[in-house]
Amino acid sequence: MSATQIQSVRLQHKNVKRNTRIFKQWLEAAAKASGWINFGHEGERTTGDIAAQIELVSNSQCEANFIPADVHVALRNAIEGRKTCKDFFQAKRLSTQRSTTEHSHFIALLEHALNVLPRQKREDPELHRDRHHSSTLEAPMTSFSSPVNDSEWHLVSRKRRRS
Repeated sequence: MSATQIQSVRLQHKNVKRNTRIFKQWLEAAAKASGWINFGHEGERTTGDIAAQIELVSNSQCEANFIPADVHVALRNAIEGRKTCKDFFQAKRLSTQRSTTEHSHFIALLEHALNVLPRQKREDPELHRDRHHSSTLEAPMTSFSSPVNDSEWHLVSRKRRRS
């Protein structure tokens, strides 16, 4: 493996971690706004905690829980970056089957979040010339099929978001 490839992978990994952190920080705040109580140590989250937070936020009617555009972009980038890194490490035989499975599970969890968390609706400049009005919010009506058959997925309901 060349030095350029190693530098590229390091940069990709750094970006993945940054984008994942942006999403997880927003999710934590949104979950707390919906009544999430942290029973563990601050900052330590299991995939089960993250799945429960996603479920809580996706079913909340709190306007603060609509995922902002920048967080949505960070989440999409985290998913794509994690897939790229997983594929690279798998192709170079630098990961174990367990590691690959764990990464695939976490990627599936992030994809689930992308599908079920409500997004802010963008304003149409032609319809909203008066900037004094707040933007209209909408919750996407998406369905979800479980990408991973795992015991933690019982925490994630497959219900559609109701407005």
